[in-house]
Amino acid sequence: MSKSSWLIHRIVLILTLLLLIIFITACTKTPDVRVTFCQDLTWILLGSPDKMQWHEHQPIIKGYDDLEMEVHFATIDNGATNNAQSSCFYRYEENGISDISSFQNPIAAYSTYPNKMSFKGQIVDKKLLNQTIQKLSSLQVQETIKRVLNK
Repeated sequence: MSKSSWLIHRIVLILTLLLLIIFITACTKTPDVRVTFCQDLTWILLGSPDKMQWHEHQPIIKGYDDLEMEVHFATIDNGATNNAQSSCFYRYEENGISDISSFQNPIAAYSTYPNKMSFKGQIVDKKLLNQTIQKLSSLQVQETIKRVLNK
C-alpha cells in the first residue's frame, strides 16, 4: 500500500468514526439537563414523594427572553391522582454558541441553571428556589459518593 493510499484510508476511517459518533449521540433519547433539573427541583418541592409519574415536558422558547421548561406530572395519594405542572425559567446566554448549533438545538443558547420557577401555578420565592437547588446539589453529591464507594 502506498503512502498516499494509506493516508486516504486513515482519513476515511477517521471520518467514518466521527460520523458514527455524531449519529449515535444525536439519536440518544436522554432528556435535556434543563428537563431533569426542573423535574428534580419539582420532586424536592413536593417533599420527595415515592409515587410520582412524569408526563410530558415542553420547552417554550420566546426569542431572547427566558426559556420556559414546562414539566407535567402526577402525584398519587391514597389512590387519588393529582395532575400538576412546574416551569423552570432559564436565561438566554450568548456563550459563543455558533448559529449552526443553536439551529440544531435551539435551547442550547440558554443557561442550564434556572433563574426562577413556578410550581403548581405559583412563583417560587427566590430564597426557597436557592435552598431547593442547594438541597438538590447536596443529594447529587451524596449519590455520587455512594456510587463511587460501591464500585
